[in-house]
Amino acid sequence: MAGPGRLATIALASWLAMVAVAYAGPPESAPPVFVSVSHALTFRAPSGTLICPLPKNWVGADHGTMLFLVSPGRCGEAGFPSGSRSFDRNTPRIEVYYQYWLDDPPTPPPRCKHPVGSMSLFGKARPLCQSRKDGMIETSSTAGYMADSRTWVEVSLQTPPNRLKADIEVLKQVAASIQTCRETWSMNNGRSGAFGVGKPCPIEGKFF
Repeated sequence: MAGPGRLATIALASWLAMVAVAYAGPPESAPPVFVSVSHALTFRAPSGTLICPLPKNWVGADHGTMLFLVSPGRCGEAGFPSGSRSFDRNTPRIEVYYQYWLDDPPTPPPRCKHPVGSMSLFGKARPLCQSRKDGMIETSSTAGYMADSRTWVEVSLQTPPNRLKADIEVLKQVAASIQTCRETWSMNNGRSGAFGVGKPCPIEGKFF
């Protein structure tokens, strides 16, 4: 008999399946500037990278995005987390994921089990971690920052061994462009405020 945790996992999986939204089309060129208004984060997409766009009727949680270095074929459905995209081919890609860093229950960033060097993220050298996954080499780095509350971001690359050296340079390019930004808000009752750190979030940025 499944315990409460297992039942909750099954219920969540069923719910995510219901909210998944189909796109079923070709990838598109990535807009040059990404902005997450809810997490006060921005970065630049390298020229030539592709995305599987979120459908216009997508509703879900802002947890990042995915940049393809090689066409993934046709794009499929998008899940509830914005970084969950389906596609035809397991192709070289960079994923930017972020979430709130909570204490109860604890939601820390993943531990670096196999450091292979370092990479600049938010202007500081961060451990560069590596593992193998589905025939690809996954290389990643994480860092904490402050949005409207404590948050962390992970930028990761998945690519085959023969592309690793060149694609890590693209990963470093994306990581170096990741910045916190300041987002303002206002309400009909006249209340207003701001959260995030740094320059205003770029108005030309898009959430994709």
